Amino acid sequence: GIAGAIGRLMMSGVQPASPFDTPHTPFNRGLSGKRSFATVRVSLSEIKAVKTALDATVNDIVLAVASYAVEDYLRDQGHRLDRPLIATIPVAVPTVDNAARLHGNRISNMMASLCNDIADPVQRVAAIHESAEAAKDMQRRLGLDLMLEWAEYTPPGPFKLGLRMYSGLRLADRHRAPANLIVSNVPGPRQPLEVAGAKLKSLYSIGPILNGLGLNITAWSYCDHVGFTVLADRASIPDAHEITDRIPLALEKLATAAAQRAA
Repeated sequence: GIAGAIGRLMMSGVQPASPFDTPHTPFNRGLSGKRSFATVRVSLSEIKAVKTALDATVNDIVLAVASYAVEDYLRDQGHRLDRPLIATIPVAVPTVDNAARLHGNRISNMMASLCNDIADPVQRVAAIHESAEAAKDMQRRLGLDLMLEWAEYTPPGPFKLGLRMYSGLRLADRHRAPANLIVSNVPGPRQPLEVAGAKLKSLYSIGPILNGLGLNITAWSYCDHVGFTVLADRASIPDAHEITDRIPLALEKLATAAAQRAA
């Protein structure tokens, strides 16, 4: 895996996003004990139309929406980015021979740039796509289950103690974060679901936030909608609606750019 990663870094072209090459943001610090939470729903058909027009993927558009929404929020709060935001993206690791997974999660992570240094929406989506593809290639070379295999050798006691010390000393306040935020995109059911005759109207899910990573944006598709959920450290982002309110506007910005390109 290491040999494959070195070979990838020696190649020309777009390279994967580098850990710790992140800008300082209000949500990249130690966590408080309180959270802010918000949801919003957008059209899956519109996301698919944009991704088709821009020769991208649904995941690229989700990343681009997060890129514009968070950037706009930071700008309105008076923060200027000195480099692009980096998102860490959870990736499902297939089971052996694609056997059914009966319990637990098999998750790896990859990192992609949100390319905030590119103003043009069409060019930004293209750059995000290239960054994500480079990350996928690096992950394939390292091995999808590398993180899971190394985790088997982590002693639980010292690991738990180390996390407590890291949190208690607020060490996340003293160094650049390995990534700025967590962005997940999960394909959900295409058909309506019901429980005991009650129809499921919307589907929202959320992952964790961590010390140094105080913002999580998770998108779940369900039928013809995508439910975005934002979880944040309240000390850094007091009202998560400040970000979810910007998600439809970010998608509208991308849709306008896609329509202009098609024209």
